[in-house]
Amino acid sequence: MKIIFPIGAFFPCQIGGQASAVYWHVSALGQKDIACDVFTTMYGIDKSEVVSDQIIPTDYGSVYYSNNTFSLKSLRSVYEQIKKADLIHLSGMFNIPSTISLLMRSLLFPRKPVVCSVHGELSPDALRFSRLKKQPTLLLYRLLYKRILFHATSDKEREDITAFFKGSKVLQVPNLMHPADFVDKPKKKQFLFMGRIHEIKALHKFIKALALSKLFKNSDFVFDIAGSHEERHEDYFQELKKLITDLNLDHKVKFSGHITGDEKESKYAESWFLVLPSESENFGNVVVEALNQRTPVLASLGTPWSILESYRCGFHTSNVPENLALYIDRMIAIDSAEYDEYCQNAATLVNEKFNIETQISVWTETYKQLYYAKQ
Repeated sequence: MKIIFPIGAFFPCQIGGQASAVYWHVSALGQKDIACDVFTTMYGIDKSEVVSDQIIPTDYGSVYYSNNTFSLKSLRSVYEQIKKADLIHLSGMFNIPSTISLLMRSLLFPRKPVVCSVHGELSPDALRFSRLKKQPTLLLYRLLYKRILFHATSDKEREDITAFFKGSKVLQVPNLMHPADFVDKPKKKQFLFMGRIHEIKALHKFIKALALSKLFKNSDFVFDIAGSHEERHEDYFQELKKLITDLNLDHKVKFSGHITGDEKESKYAESWFLVLPSESENFGNVVVEALNQRTPVLASLGTPWSILESYRCGFHTSNVPENLALYIDRMIAIDSAEYDEYCQNAATLVNEKFNIETQISVWTETYKQLYYAKQ
C-alpha cells in the first residue's frame, strides 16, 4: 500500500507539532511495509538542511520539499504522487499542499480514499483568525466532506468536526509519538511554555496570573517562554513584553526563543512544570513531549488534557488569570513526595497511551479498511 501525505511543514521543521507528529507517523508506517510519500514546503527549514524541488528517497518512502507549491515542477510532482497512491492523508485543512491535493484528487482521481487530520483548525477559536481567507477552502470541504474520513485527536475536536460537517465520518485517535530518550537533569524552579507565540496560546493570561500569585514574585521561580512568533503576530509579542514590564516581572519572565533537538529535550527535563494555558488546542504535542521527560503539566480547559488529573501527572483547569494564580501557588508549594509521584506518573501515561510503537496498529487497520472498501 502507498499513501501520500500532503502537509504544510514537515521534519526537520520544528515549528508547531504537526511536522514532528507526521514524521513519527510515516516512519512507523514504513516499518509496517506501508510506503509513504510526503509532499511539503520549505517552511521552517534552512536551505542547507534539505534539497528542495526533487524527490528524496527515505526509509518510509519519499519526501518532496517544494520551494513554490504552484510551480509546474511541484504540481507535476504532487500529481504523480497522487496518481501512484492508494490513499491520500491530508494533514491540516488550510495549508497549500493539502488544498492542492484535495482539488487534484476531486477532479482527476475521485475514487481515491481521503483522510483529513484537522489539527484543531475547525475550533471556533482557530476559525476566527484569517476567516475570510479560509472560506474558499471550507466551501470545497462542504462539497466533499461526505467522502472524507476526518481524524480527530480528542472528544472536543470530534465535536468541532461534526458541528461543522453534519453527519461526517470521524476517527478519533490521539497524536502518537516516538519517545525521545530520557534526559536525567536536576529540576529547576522554572515554569516552561514551549511553542509558537500566538494570541490563542493565552500567554497574556498566564503572565497576569504570575502577578496575581501570592508566592511567585518572592520565590526563586521564573517563567521561561521558549518559542518564536511569525511577523504577522509581532503586535501580540510586543503586547506581552509591555505587559511583563507593566507588571514588574522583567526579572521573572524570559524569552528563550525557538529551540530544537537535544536542547529542547533538556529544557523539558529541567523544568518544574510545562504550562499550556491556551484558549483552544486540538491536542498539544508539547504535553506528550514534556511528560516523556517526566515533567508534569498544567493545561487549560481549552485543551483535551483531562487525563492529566486521572493519571495524577498534572492539572487541567480554567485559564482565567485568578484561577491560574491559585494553581501557580499550588505548583510552587507542592511537597517533594507528591511531586516525585507526578513525575513518575508522567512517564507512565506516555508509555500507556501515546507511544507510536505500540499504538500504530489503529492506523494500519484503518488504512486497510479504506483501501479494500474502494475495491
